Amino acid sequence: MTSTSRRPGRAWIITPGLHRDRFANAQKSGAAVAVVDIEDSVALPDKQTVRTASEAFFALLDPPCTLGIRMNSLTTIDGIKDLVALAA
Repeated sequence: MTSTSRRPGRAWIITPGLHRDRFANAQKSGAAVAVVDIEDSVALPDKQTVRTASEAFFALLDPPCTLGIRMNSLTTIDGIKDLVALAA
């Protein structure tokens, strides 16, 4: 088997929710999945700001890859707020 006959695994790219300026680049990076992290890359006082800003991550009408979100645990108030924001 030659190296050209095997397709390497597709990558995922994770973008911190505080860096809204990186959202478009993450989505266009060639990765199979682009994820915005609003969980442990965000300090507690910044959770609501990042939750609101992350809406822009999902605003593209026809994203070039699968989009995902790493949200807070549903056993926390921030996790419930994340879920409500995602549903909206």
